[in-house]
Formats: sequence, structure tokens, C-alpha cells
Amino acid sequence: MNLKKVVYGMLILTLLLTGCVSESVEIIRVDMRNKENDQYETLKTIMNSNKVTEVKNILNEVTWQDGNWATTRDPAYIIYFFLDKDETEGKQAPSAVYELYPEHNDNMIGILSDAEKYAKLSEEDSQKLMSILTYDEQ
Repeated sequence: MNLKKVVYGMLILTLLLTGCVSESVEIIRVDMRNKENDQYETLKTIMNSNKVTEVKNILNEVTWQDGNWATTRDPAYIIYFFLDKDETEGKQAPSAVYELYPEHNDNMIGILSDAEKYAKLSEEDSQKLMSILTYDEQ
């Protein structure tokens, strides 16, 4: 009889502990270059998993080119992917980093990844990406 109580107790404890473990949720920190002091400042942190998935889908569907993209200007935005909130505060390195170079008319964006690849987004994807990264979430 005591053995059954111990087994049931262990089973219940295991179920409780398993239910309390939280999955890490990927988030994005968006830094924007301040033209006045040439420093990057955090513009926004995106924690909405649907928005993070949208950004990842846009970046995954891009046709990436190998090599470095030659440019004489600094990126207007840098986006960092993190696995949890603590990492955005500098406690951990980001899982991925992308530099964004909007064209002069902001219709198209050039992207440089930390994996030494570059790409140019379509006008539609550029607008979607900038909307997610720069506008307030409702």
C-alpha cells in the first residue's frame, strides 16, 4: 500500500514540475541608428510570437547571396533575435543578427546577416518588415 502512495506521489510531482516548465519564446530587439550621435538605441522589443514568426518567414524566404555586401554607410536598423527577455538586456549573445539598409525612398531594404550573406527584399516584403519593426503594435 505504501509503495502505491510513493509511486502516485512521484507521478503527481513529475506532472506538476513538467507543467511548470516554461518554453523559451523567441523575441526580437530592434535598434535604430541615431543620426545625431551615431549611436544605436533600442527602438522596440517584439515579444508577440506571431510578429516574430512573420519576420522570420520574411527572412527565410529571401534569396540570400554569399559574401559581404559592400556599402559605405552604417545600417539604419539592426535586429537581434533572442530566446528570452533576459538576453535582450545583454546577459546573453543573440541567436541571430541582421543589419538593415533601407533605400533612399524606403521602398526596398538591403539586408546583411551575421552569417555573411546579403539580400535585397522585394518592395512588398520591405514594407511588411518595416511595418512590423517600426510601428507600434496594437
